[in-house]
Amino acid sequence: MQDQLGRSITLNDGHEFPVVGLGVWQAKGRELAVAIETAVEAGYRHIDCATLYGNEAEVVETLRKMGKKVVEEVTVTTKVWNEAVRRGEVLESVHHSLRTMKKDRLDVVLIHWPADGFLQAWEILEKARDQGLVRTIGVSNFMPQHLEQILSLGGTVPSINQFEHHPYLPQEAARELSRKHSIFPVAHTPLMQGKFFNETTFLRIADAHGVTPAQVVLRWNIQRGVGIIPKSVNPQRITENVDVFRFELTLEDMQRIDALARNQRFSGDPYRVDF
Repeated sequence: MQDQLGRSITLNDGHEFPVVGLGVWQAKGRELAVAIETAVEAGYRHIDCATLYGNEAEVVETLRKMGKKVVEEVTVTTKVWNEAVRRGEVLESVHHSLRTMKKDRLDVVLIHWPADGFLQAWEILEKARDQGLVRTIGVSNFMPQHLEQILSLGGTVPSINQFEHHPYLPQEAARELSRKHSIFPVAHTPLMQGKFFNETTFLRIADAHGVTPAQVVLRWNIQRGVGIIPKSVNPQRITENVDVFRFELTLEDMQRIDALARNQRFSGDPYRVDF
């Protein structure tokens, strides 16, 4: 259990980063605003968005309406989309996000996928950080072979690597390489797009701890040293998803969940970024 996390972690660049965040893919309008308001009130201090999602402005505007203290406390992550990576337009993407969010500096920027040109994209993102345009930089959906190429540049080590991680896809190699280089792994799709409902293992473990199956799956991630950004617009589920620090899975629980691994993805394939 030595990898399990608290509510925040210190990244390799010295900045604090929340272990639990709210994913806002496809969320817009009032639905998005209610989700963010609920999340902040429930204790979330990280909102994960992207240029592709088209909701950067709404995310920040909702936070601003909640007050200056909320804006200061909540970390917002955004990501550079593949077209900008391929065209070498990472700096343009950063400036677009700055204008959209009406900020002088972005909290966290990730390269969304290892699209063609990602090495050059990383070097441009480093420069954006050095220019004070971005606080923390990292990558998303980078598998070991992609990370090794970034590391071979001899420059900045990414602070974060966000990738699909759940009981069906435990990503041992990516997790271990991240740990080796003090890169914080963050799980997207941690709830398997709802497929956890099909597993009686989660229900039985949940019953034993007096929690929900979703909380069991999220707690499994955290006890593997992996942050989480579950996506939801349901207020009850948003509140439940952050309430994962009051119980601990046993070694037997963890082993039973580990046994479910089957190399099954619910998101895109990082080895075939043709989108």
